[in-house]
Amino acid sequence: MNNLLNTVALMLISMPILANPIEELNKNIVYSFNSPLKYMVQNKNKNYWFAYSVPVQENTRSSCCWNQSSSSSNETQACDLSKEINSFGRSGKSLKTERNNIFIQVKNNTINKIIPVGESCQVKASGMQIDWLQDVTELKSIDFLKQLSLKRPEQIANNALYAMSMHKSKQAAKELYEIAQLEQHGLSSNAVFWLGEARTDGIHYLKSLYKSLPNGETKKHINFALAQSDDKNGLKLLKEIAVNDSNTSQRSDALFWLAEKNPKITKKIYRIFK
Repeated sequence: MNNLLNTVALMLISMPILANPIEELNKNIVYSFNSPLKYMVQNKNKNYWFAYSVPVQENTRSSCCWNQSSSSSNETQACDLSKEINSFGRSGKSLKTERNNIFIQVKNNTINKIIPVGESCQVKASGMQIDWLQDVTELKSIDFLKQLSLKRPEQIANNALYAMSMHKSKQAAKELYEIAQLEQHGLSSNAVFWLGEARTDGIHYLKSLYKSLPNGETKKHINFALAQSDDKNGLKLLKEIAVNDSNTSQRSDALFWLAEKNPKITKKIYRIFK
């Protein structure tokens, strides 16, 4: 027993201690604001960065910035806020995270960037001060991001939806569902996508959208969203659409994404139609 305890103790001592990649930032801790929107209204500066942290769904992969110039790997371990950031995201190899740190850049009193990153993603700012909102609640964050998605250019809107989709609260899925129902082509299609790709509770809402939306691009995008979902019920619904939907375009599109997701099932469906 003593040998076992000694071995475990040695392993713990030998394990590297990972520094919090956010701690090194020049953070100005700001209290008394549970809403990012209220903070922005009262901020008198024209150009600044601010950030806050929210819990995310279980098994969420950590987002970080992509390094497109690297030939060996597409993913960096850091986001440098002092440089131009064109793309970010996550992959199946990204580490899991329990919280997202959401960074917002404001230029000339207008939101210029929304960058959600996980706990394992180092953020650099070259000495720039970041206002860190300590008291932002999850629901206030979801409401803030929803408002941004409805009023901002497409890239900002989609980044807001992406950040919202990872929130732990089920309210995030409800808001994505409501946006999808608006049938604003790009915005609604992106909301549908994130319901399938990011939400563990998204299939319920995708089923409802499939039943309620008229035939068109937004409804067709449900097929793609189902193909991105890890929920086995998503594959089941996609198969049902491919076989039974009365609209030829919807059915053929579902068959295409089913082939991408599971070629074996697709071969069986082809036999049905022969």
